[in-house]
Order: sequence, then structure tokens, then C-alpha cells
Amino acid sequence: MSLPFSQFPSTARITPHAFKVFIPQEQLTDLHTLVKLSKLGPLTYENSHSDARFGITSVWLTEIREKWLNDFDWKACEARINDFPQFKTEIEDIQLHFAALFSEKPDAVPIVLLHGWPGSFLEFLPLLQLFRDEFTPSTLPYHLIVPSLPGYGFSSGPPVDRNYTTHDAARVIDKLMKDLGFESGYIAQGGDIGSRVSRFLAVDHDSCKAVHSTPPKGVPEESLTASEKKGLGRRQEFLTSGLAYAFEHATRPSTIGHILSSSPLALLAWIGEKFLTWVDEPLPSQTILEFVTLYWLTDTFPRGIYPYREELPISPEGNPLRYIHKPLGFSYFPVELFPVPKSWVETTGNLVFWREHQRGGHFAALEKPKELKADLAEFVEQIWSSSEDEKSRLEYLSQTYDPEPYWENIHPKLYSTIQHDSLAASKQQPIPETNPTTNKPKTHPNTNIQFEPETPTSTTFHNARKPNETVQDFLTRLPPSVTASADVGPWIYVDNPGAGQEEKDIAGLVGRGTEMLRAFEAKKVTIEVEMEGASALARGRKLVPLQRGLEGEIFALARETGVVSGKWMLFLGEEVVDRVWGIVVEETVEGRLGVAAKVATREEGGKARLLAIYTKDFGDVEDVRRILERLVEVGLVKREERPIYYKCDAYTYLEITSGNSYGLKASLFSSREVLERKV
Repeated sequence: MSLPFSQFPSTARITPHAFKVFIPQEQLTDLHTLVKLSKLGPLTYENSHSDARFGITSVWLTEIREKWLNDFDWKACEARINDFPQFKTEIEDIQLHFAALFSEKPDAVPIVLLHGWPGSFLEFLPLLQLFRDEFTPSTLPYHLIVPSLPGYGFSSGPPVDRNYTTHDAARVIDKLMKDLGFESGYIAQGGDIGSRVSRFLAVDHDSCKAVHSTPPKGVPEESLTASEKKGLGRRQEFLTSGLAYAFEHATRPSTIGHILSSSPLALLAWIGEKFLTWVDEPLPSQTILEFVTLYWLTDTFPRGIYPYREELPISPEGNPLRYIHKPLGFSYFPVELFPVPKSWVETTGNLVFWREHQRGGHFAALEKPKELKADLAEFVEQIWSSSEDEKSRLEYLSQTYDPEPYWENIHPKLYSTIQHDSLAASKQQPIPETNPTTNKPKTHPNTNIQFEPETPTSTTFHNARKPNETVQDFLTRLPPSVTASADVGPWIYVDNPGAGQEEKDIAGLVGRGTEMLRAFEAKKVTIEVEMEGASALARGRKLVPLQRGLEGEIFALARETGVVSGKWMLFLGEEVVDRVWGIVVEETVEGRLGVAAKVATREEGGKARLLAIYTKDFGDVEDVRRILERLVEVGLVKREERPIYYKCDAYTYLEITSGNSYGLKASLFSSREVLERKV
């Protein structure tokens, strides 16, 4: 019988075989014998210091050795591991092991969680347990994938006939995620070596859409200001007295690999030191022994230290990491090896989420799983409101729809058009002012807001509620679930009859805003030319202030031109779009929501529908909050579930969408931020 959370997504291209950890008793007996026979070194001045300034103490090693011999039960650890779904699959001659919690939700967000050294997939089991305690397979909002990196744990080792790098490991992880059905997008989270793998995933692989990280290694001096350097005392201490292990891994991996493969007690001393000094609060001896035992039983150490050869020795000019243009989230824990200031992290990528904690060290998932879980959930909610591909498709549709084919080929032949024209002729209904170049109406006669550039409109109200039409008649006439875009265009509209119409200079916004964007691009090119050969970090330091300035200029222009409306965006499935749209229409007509709303019509092959609820002014945060709170009251937004997002129309007209080249955040607010009054 399979464990809960074991069902692969329907889009998976492979079927990895289920895996359970089983270490033969003979192996465990051999380990016990080796530990028992291992000789402890003599008492010395260095290993007598209780503050461990020279490494682990003789007292600690003696005591934990006794616990390993007499109290530690690997089979209990094995049972705990096997309580989680685990699998193996072959990718590029690597037998890759991974634990996972798969969701049954069709819109679950895939997240790959990546460990470092001396960690393993065990780091993330407390985090998986928290998710498993809170959710069922049908409610879990994520697919959580925890691989053992190549060479670690129950994954096979790198090839012995060629060099193997972190880039290779990243490629294998990307292939795993795509084979599991997540080619359209996933998020990577990692610390230590896992942070480096995550960065390569974001930079080199399109399917990785975002990265959440705890501090990476390799902070170049040139990227830090004097004040930032002053705040990095712990980093300097680590560089001075704690980096020797890394130089040994990098420069003599063969030698240290042989040494630590010959004695479990030596391995315990080498790895145990890190679990003592790299944490904020002491870990239980049981936890340390689990990690060391796993390393010993799987020969992880000599197979897993290959990434260090890429990082060390550190060159005089530093070893800057590559810039991440995709959304980057960062959790700061104060007892990290390299605590880095936010101002520096902003130069390494498109930082959209930052959370600073008061406690916690290097092993964030192990030490502070609740805090990391909350950070990860908030980061995902902020940058992943729906399927990224579908979100991009809907945003693109909302701003690039070309009405010409519709007006020339479809609209004149509609039964509703013919019927209306006959009725208008009999009643001698006046024809609205038209565009002199296209002979089409300039604006919709029954809307108080201009929705998008060149939205098709007509006095037939073929895609909007008529002035005296009842809500029920309107919903019956234009149910979004079956109303095709080929018949009425991409949107169905409704407005708030009591909302006043505002004067807008959309042409001015687009014209001057486009000039601003072009000027920014020109400055960006100039910086890249002037700083050719400089690190991405140094270039990023120049670009971040420009991005902030561009954002302020656009908001000021929006207010000057009167284009201050914005919208809350809901992404809906086909099965609920009619019900949700019905509630929004009634609330809008009765004046309890915003000034207008629209919903996407049915498009062949579309997976989701965008529903937008418009507010009068994106700067009126209280009105934005009022509308959101009403959406909560009527059950369309749940406080405890994935949030929705608010976008200003100025960004829509200027085609500033997710992943834009300017580094601007496409949405202004999330529902979580607004409801918790963080804005």
C-alpha cells in the first residue's frame, strides 16, 4: 500500500520506483565494531578548551562516542525516514534518490528543496512533517521534492572518469523536475551547496522560475560598502578560523576522502564539529549521529565534496555568483557562516522577498523549520499566483488583443448585432461618437473605466451588461464558462452604475511612459558597457537605484495623466468561473465592490480565467483594502490560502508584466500584505 502524498502528477513523464531505506544488520554490526575499536586521541592543551576554539573537545567526542555505541538506534531513524514517500530514478547515469510530498491539487506549486554539506535530505524531514501535519494530499498547495544531490545519501556518485561540477548536479535536478511534470515551472530553495545549485538552476534553466535561498558562499569584497563590511564580523571570523575544512575539501579531496572513509570516529569528529559550531542552538546528539551515520553507511563524504573544487581557493578579485533575473527570495539567519546585508543581496539578483530572523544558524530547515516554512509559503504566494505560463498568457491577452479581425470579420455577422441594428433603426437610437480612422466606438458607452488599450466595444452591449438589464439576465446571456472569445472578444464587462467617470490621458501615459522605459534601457546598456568585465554584483549595485527611480517616475506619471485605476486579479478554473463571476457582478452592480469588473471569455486551450475587480485609485490603499475585505466576506478570497494580487493599470498599459526586463515588481500588493496591514 502506497503512502499518502505518493501520487505523481498526471503530467509526469516518468514513473520513479518507490524506495525504502534498508541497511542490512551486518553493515550496522560492522559500524558498531569500528566505533568500538576506534582509538581516542590523547588529552591535549587544544582539545581541553571547553569553548572549542581549537575544534571539538575530547570530552564531547568521548561522550558522543558512548551514545553512538549504546544509545543510538539506526533502525528507529530508518523507520522515521520510511514514513515519508521516497523514490529513485535514473538521470544521466545517476541513480537519483528523492523524498517527496505530492499534492493532488491541479494548481499545486512545485518546489525543489536542496541540501548542502554536511547536510542531506534529512535536513528537510522536519519541514515536510510540518506540511504533512497541516495539509492532506487534496489540500497541500505545493509539490515538495527533496533530492539527495548526486554523490549524497542514497543517490549514486558522480562518474569516476571525468570531472563533475555543480552545473552538472543542477542539470540533473532540472531534468528530474521536468520529468516529474513540472516543465512549465518550479521554484528552487536551497542553502549552502544547495544555494549554489539553486542559483545555477535559475540562471541556466528556463523551467526554474524563482529561487528562495539562505546565504550562499563567495562574497567578494568589492561588492560591500564600508558599513556593510563592519556588520560582517561573523563572516570575517569564519574566514579567519573556520575555513580550513573547505580548503582541504577543495585542494586535497582525495586525501581527506580516504582518511574519513577509514574511520567512523574520524568522520564523526570532522562532521560533528560543523553541527556544533554552525548552529544557533545546540542540536540533540541523536540528530548529529543520524547525519554522520547516514554519511558513513552511504559513503557520502568522498563522493559529495566535489563542489568545493569550484569555489576554492578564493582568488584575490573574488568569485562573484551569477546574477538572478528571476524572482529571488532570501531568509536571513544571524548565525549563518556568511551573514550578508540586504543591500548586498539586492545586487545578486531580482530580490523580491527578504525576511530577517532573530535566531537561527546554517541549517535553517533543521533548526527553524517553522520559520522557513512560513518564509517559503509567503515567497511563493508573492511570486506565484497561478501557473506562470497561464498567468503570462492572460496578461499578454489583456494588453495585446487586436480588435481589427473581430470588427471586420465576426462582429457584423453576429445575430445580436443584426438584431440590435434592426431595433436601433426602429427606435432611431443615436449612434455614439466613433473613431475617425476605424469607424468604431471610442469607448464603451456603459463603462466608467477604460479597461485596456483598444478594447472592442459596441452599442450592442454584446460583451457588457446593458443599462437596465437584470443581473440574472446578463449572467444568462453571457456565461463566461461557455462564451467564446471568437464570438464577443476576450472580455465580458460590468460596471458600477454609481461610479463616476474619470478623465484619463492614456495616450500621454503610454507615450511618456515608453520614453521613460527606453531611457532606463539606455542607462542600463551604458552601465553594462562601462562596467564590462566587472562582476554582476557590482553592476547590480548600479542598477537597483535606477529601478527604484523608474518605479517612482511611472507612479508620478500615472497620477499626472489620471491613469490611477488598478485591479485585484483572480485566476479561476473553468468549473468555478460562472459562480465567482456571478457574485462579482451582483456586488459590483450594487456598489459594494469596485468601479468595474471584467472576466476573460473562453479561449480554445485555455486553462484558467482572469477576473479583474477594478478600484478607482491604486494610491487609495483604504479603498483597495475595503474591496479586498468584501471579497473575503463573500468567500472569494480566503485569508489562510494562497493570496491574490493587485496591479495598477499604468503597468498594464506599459506592458510591464511578470519577469519584465526592467526588474520591476509587476504587482503592487498581495492580499496577505493588505489584510495584515503591511501596506
